[in-house]
Amino acid sequence: MRALAAIVVTLGMALSLSTPGYAQKDDEERTKNFVCRPEVYDRLTKAQEAFNAKKYDTALAEADKARKRLRLNKHETALVLQTIGYIYAGKEKLKESAENLEGALAQDALPRQTETSIRYTLGQIYLALKEFKKAVAAFDAWMNAVENPNPSALYTIAVAKFQAQQFADAVQYGEWAVKGVKKPADSWLQLLLSGYFETKRFRKAVDILIELIERHPDRRSQWLQLSSLYSQLGEEDKAMGVLEMAYRGGLLEKHEEIVNLAQRYLAASIPAKAGVTSSRRRWRRGT
Repeated sequence: MRALAAIVVTLGMALSLSTPGYAQKDDEERTKNFVCRPEVYDRLTKAQEAFNAKKYDTALAEADKARKRLRLNKHETALVLQTIGYIYAGKEKLKESAENLEGALAQDALPRQTETSIRYTLGQIYLALKEFKKAVAAFDAWMNAVENPNPSALYTIAVAKFQAQQFADAVQYGEWAVKGVKKPADSWLQLLLSGYFETKRFRKAVDILIELIERHPDRRSQWLQLSSLYSQLGEEDKAMGVLEMAYRGGLLEKHEEIVNLAQRYLAASIPAKAGVTSSRRRWRRGT
């Protein structure tokens, strides 16, 4: 996934290594017995410093020293595995990253906020690995732990749901994402459009296509798609109107597209326009 390593840096080790006694106020009872000894903390701090400098092999060596040379408690083990997981992500070894991050969660010995962050990162990693069911499971666990997910995260989850062929859920998350911003990116609208087609919500798909055409009136594929969609809805006049606008804009390039418009004119009892369209087609072909 694009910029995954940068995302890992942002979400990663700093959450757990800010202080040895780190604990959230709403997690005090859970974390009060978490102990990270100074020697372990020092190793992980050195690993983080090397990680921030993109010296990933050095960072991994420091984390390995903590894992192999020190007898770790469950909390320390979770911290070390988390650290190693992010280092591997920085090295773009995503399978190894996922294995270590899963191991960190399995210890059940991190603050809830840290575990939540790890789950979102795991979702991104599994999405990048095209392990879509695992990505969805990680994102679902993340959603159960957060109150106000941001639109970008909702879009990412929509992508995972779509790739896992959970189309209804993908539409729901896509709609939440789009509603959360003033001007959603084209990719967000395209994903939602695909979801509407998969769930046969064609009227909703019309609205998305119209918005995309307003943004990019020179994209012929969207005009053709909208015309086809109107035909599917039984609104032939609108289908013809869309093709006519595309034709006037010089966007109908293929022989069959112009013939299609001419045939629609004939079916609508507008033979004069059909003749003009056919004449222009012959002129363009030099016949």
